Amino acid sequence: MRTERPGVLPAPGFDGEVEETWLPSAGGAMLGTFRLIAKERVSFYELMTIEDRLDGPVMLLKHFDPDLSSWEEKHETNVWPGEPVEDGFARFGPVEYERTGEDSLTTRVEVENGGEITRHELTFRRARPEDARRDRRGPRGRPWGHRTTP
Repeated sequence: MRTERPGVLPAPGFDGEVEETWLPSAGGAMLGTFRLIAKERVSFYELMTIEDRLDGPVMLLKHFDPDLSSWEEKHETNVWPGEPVEDGFARFGPVEYERTGEDSLTTRVEVENGGEITRHELTFRRARPEDARRDRRGPRGRPWGHRTTP
């Protein structure tokens, strides 16, 4: 069962449902997560940061399989300098972010696969606290904190 959570940005995309979440800026960086759920299973994750550096903002990104094995080599990270940020719009390499409303964000991503580039557009809408449903079950369907005794 899918649960709407405050601050989580769900959207249809990539033949499934995607979620993107960003923490507020702290220590000169923002931290974001992304996951694709297809056929009721996680397909992959991304961990992203946007850092404020002397020469401008930079996005760093790594991809992970469901078992958390990295697509990139251990010491490799995708690094994309930001282009000048306009009001409500930012671009980092193949990723564009555009604020399209008070609670919506459109992300455009160019994905290269086998030499062919495809462009995907995802429109995320923020889940508000009053819209959230409480689902207290963990990954195995048991309530969080549930313990079995031997």
